Amino acid sequence: QQQQQQQQQQQQQQQQQQQQPPPQQRQFQAPAPSASHHMSPQAARGGASAGFASPASGMNGLNQSDLITIDQLSAYRPRWRLEARVTKKTTVRQFKYKSKEGEGQMFSIDLIDAKGNETRGTFFGEAVDMFYHMLQERQLFSFSGGRAKKGDKRFCSFDWEITFDEKSKIAPAHDNGAVPQMIYDFKPLSSLDQLAPGSTLDVACIVAEVEPVSEVTLKVGGFKARQNVTLLDDSGASCRLSLWGEFCDTPWQAGSVALLKCVRVSDFGGRSLNTVGGTNAARDSDAIAHSRAQELAEWYRTRGATALQDARQLSSERGIAANAQTIEEMKAEAQQLDAPNQAAGIGQGAAHVQQKLQGYHTVVPATITFIPHERPPFYMACSHQVPDERNEGKMRACNRKVEQIGGSWTCSADHQCQEPTARWIAQFLIADWSGGQYVSSFDEQGQKMLGCPASEAARLWDSKETDTTMANQLEDLFKSALFKRCRMRIKSKKEIWMDEERIKMSAVEMVPLDFVKEARAKLDEVTRSLAAPAQEAQST
Repeated sequence: QQQQQQQQQQQQQQQQQQQQPPPQQRQFQAPAPSASHHMSPQAARGGASAGFASPASGMNGLNQSDLITIDQLSAYRPRWRLEARVTKKTTVRQFKYKSKEGEGQMFSIDLIDAKGNETRGTFFGEAVDMFYHMLQERQLFSFSGGRAKKGDKRFCSFDWEITFDEKSKIAPAHDNGAVPQMIYDFKPLSSLDQLAPGSTLDVACIVAEVEPVSEVTLKVGGFKARQNVTLLDDSGASCRLSLWGEFCDTPWQAGSVALLKCVRVSDFGGRSLNTVGGTNAARDSDAIAHSRAQELAEWYRTRGATALQDARQLSSERGIAANAQTIEEMKAEAQQLDAPNQAAGIGQGAAHVQQKLQGYHTVVPATITFIPHERPPFYMACSHQVPDERNEGKMRACNRKVEQIGGSWTCSADHQCQEPTARWIAQFLIADWSGGQYVSSFDEQGQKMLGCPASEAARLWDSKETDTTMANQLEDLFKSALFKRCRMRIKSKKEIWMDEERIKMSAVEMVPLDFVKEARAKLDEVTRSLAAPAQEAQST
């Protein structure tokens, strides 16, 4: 039996040797040079089964048939590869989780493919660290491994958006020029009054006027940079564009050409435009390659001297509404406001009643007749830098009121600073033919009214008791602001003080009166009023 078993084992070994080719034959069966030339060494050794792309495959082992365009995205398509150009990349934004503790991070990109279709890609968590510095605007990339979903119209104007994570595959792609840099659908400025507020559009225009950057106090707290510019095009119209946040970081030049994609229409002060998260702005050298930009530049070169003066203004001065009121009309309208907590104690159903707690009014002309200054019309503000809640990655001054304790200044948040900053908080009286009203102003409007920062008034105030010259300069400062006529935007609200209701008025914007423009506006009103009876007579 042992001899029979040995013979069977020898026969099996001989059969196995006969089935295996000799060493020379096995080397000959290795991949041909033409194939291995297109494959990595790992792929040549392991083949497609090792998870590497074959010569006819794209990234991540996807076949050429998996290459799609944006209009082919679907939530039910697990395997796809997209080649698209990055047209816009936002900054990294920090946010707090609602369902768990801690903070997260995110950024987004806008993409365009060879057909001109557009979408948005969003990155969260570790994907931000992996891809933020790789992805650059105007460059072409290949994307796969993202999760496609229908775009949320509250935050995204595209039909589809893609969420990428750390498992997604993104790599630079060969750019043969087939994918456009940007697709525009320009509308003339003269069509703004036909568009609904909140809608978006693309405009090609000339930047006619540029105002300085200012900080705006937000309702939810904090500050945000804002810059107003006046836009003009060859349709015979001009309007105001409000730049917000990062759009104020680079200087805007009067006379330059701008191509603006996805700016939002507002009805604040007639018709105006605002930048939003999806806005893309190409200016100067980035815009002049476009034929429309060249056409506008040539038009402005020949017509620029009189174009702005002759244009129909769609926006009133710096956003101040055109429907002006007298002071008595403003006070009567403010009386209709609800007081805070007015519905408290009436019942649970009262909480669902919509209340109007504040109103906005335009008074023109408003004349400043008196500025009380028995007490300092300014306060010392904390200069300690704190994170800006509305501008991620930026800092702002605390600006709370400080008191001097020992050798330092301390605010209610326990910040300490050695040199606080003076900020205006002034009261003043305005008047017109119908009556008068006290109005409060904060730092920005105080500087416009008095023509200097509050730090200058604080310097004079500290020395007025011992220096007659300083005291006279301080009086001249307040006298110089009197009897100025302006167009004023005022916010009104009711408040409870010592168990009594009172109306508080505060100036949110004031513009020196342009007598020429006001006269033209009055002439238009007279012309319309004279034309109305004639039209009624013809109709009857």
